[in-house]
Amino acid sequence: MKKDVTFCFRTNKAILDLLRRTAMRQGRPMAAIVEEMINEYFKLGESQGAEGQTPERRETQRVDTSLPCEMLSCAGTEDNPLTGVVMNMSHGGLLVRYDLNGDEHMPTFNVSDKLCVSVRHPKTRKKIRLECIPKYVKVLKNAVLLGAAFEEGKAATSLKSILA
Repeated sequence: MKKDVTFCFRTNKAILDLLRRTAMRQGRPMAAIVEEMINEYFKLGESQGAEGQTPERRETQRVDTSLPCEMLSCAGTEDNPLTGVVMNMSHGGLLVRYDLNGDEHMPTFNVSDKLCVSVRHPKTRKKIRLECIPKYVKVLKNAVLLGAAFEEGKAATSLKSILA
């Protein structure tokens, strides 16, 4: 979406602090969070869309989450799993954020690598193991965002109750 307008408003400190904490936790700019809230309020993401807004191209809708996870190469080449947070997921894949400590090296993933991501079901606390292939990596200042796709149909049954 083209962003060619500046928008400013006054608010109280508590709301600003909440917005900042949310932005830090999600690794996104505050403007993106406010824009998402406005879009949700006016339902601009639906098929009618707003001028300049592109419709959703994914087959299945993303669901925002904050599930702690562990991530390993399925080949078992690493002993220490990376711990992170699944920020959103769909039947097609997921987006994981993991923080980099000063002494940690940034792991490398090849497109051919299969990753095993383990999450706990939010209600049953049962551990769910998901196999996926890395598709997107974005390095932030102290964290990394990793987008990965599930193998066709493999995760659908495991995720059904989480994504409902």
